[in-house]
Amino acid sequence: MKRFTDLLAGQVKFLLSQKEAVITFYILLAFVLSNFCRNVVDFQGSDVHAMVYPMRLLVLSMDCLNYKASTLLMFIQIYPLLVVLPAGLSLARDRNLGPDLLLTSRIGSMDYRIIKVLGTGIATFIVFSIPFLLEMLMNMAAFPMKAFGNLSSLSVYDPAYAAGVRNYLFSGLYLRSPLLYSLLGILFFAFLSGVLAAFTASISSLIRIRLLLILFLPVYALLTISSYFGGRGGQAFAWYHYFFLFDDVHKSTFFLSACLVLILVFTVAATLAGGRKDCIR
Repeated sequence: MKRFTDLLAGQVKFLLSQKEAVITFYILLAFVLSNFCRNVVDFQGSDVHAMVYPMRLLVLSMDCLNYKASTLLMFIQIYPLLVVLPAGLSLARDRNLGPDLLLTSRIGSMDYRIIKVLGTGIATFIVFSIPFLLEMLMNMAAFPMKAFGNLSSLSVYDPAYAAGVRNYLFSGLYLRSPLLYSLLGILFFAFLSGVLAAFTASISSLIRIRLLLILFLPVYALLTISSYFGGRGGQAFAWYHYFFLFDDVHKSTFFLSACLVLILVFTVAATLAGGRKDCIR
């Protein structure tokens, strides 16, 4: 077990050192810094009673759709492609260039596949969490945490505001601690990003992909297709309603859970099937 964890840690460290992960990290950091600087300019000197709750100003806050939404909308547009970039292509690249043969001979095909796919998910989780956790800390330092306003300008006593809050994922936690809700929301976003990256890597475990650009299509297709469906009772199925914070649209937790389970089952099955196929050979 220790050997497995050491190899996994080494794989994560290797993936994080690759140019794709570094480029993605700096792209996310650019989003964070530009959003933070704009918020400082727009809200400096605001009275605490008129100030928006600082976590609602994050890049990942859907509340920003009510105020200068360009940063959030741009991020939503590029995310389906960006989430694959840090590590999702690593297994396919190894299989095409040959390093997988050396690693497979050392640790076995099955362990190699598992380490590679799991490492992809963990590395992507790290890349997609640190910039937004940093933004959270910067907002805590720059803006008054006692502020409780929102960008929709609704009163916290407005029935429409209360109905919207009930539609948040983890709404119970938000009512107890908005700060912990924001932290969990960022980590959940990073977790979903890691799952999508691991899903992409598992496809290249099952099938040898020569043209790496093809691996951007599965996640892009899944997320884009979700935007075209709506459920009963006005439920939203579009991916961004589940990935981001402070989203007040009516959602289906069953839909989210079912999709997550299906993707995880496929990822595990494809990884094991790829490793088993090589073992039979």
